[in-house]
Amino acid sequence: MPQPTRQQHWEAIVALSRRMQSLARDGEWDEVTALEMQRRRDLEAFFARQVTADEAMFVAEGIREVMELDRETMARCAAAREEAGKQAGVVHQGRRAEAAYNSNR
Repeated sequence: MPQPTRQQHWEAIVALSRRMQSLARDGEWDEVTALEMQRRRDLEAFFARQVTADEAMFVAEGIREVMELDRETMARCAAAREEAGKQAGVVHQGRRAEAAYNSNR
């Protein structure tokens, strides 16, 4: 099987970012995390070799897109984390109320 070109490799990295955003929209955080680890490895491999002048344009465009995708993904993550914290607080409050009720019986 032939090696992907540098541009194909880069496009695959950008595609991972798109997939991560889609999964974040669906609240699939375990999958987002797994893809982030894969994307990090792919980025390290890609940038292990210096970007050439011929590659600079598509890499710059991809970086801009990845940054925009990541902004939305991170915002969704922060909102989900906040919601999870609220839910945990409600559960904790319910347990305290139950304990207080049981101690007064």
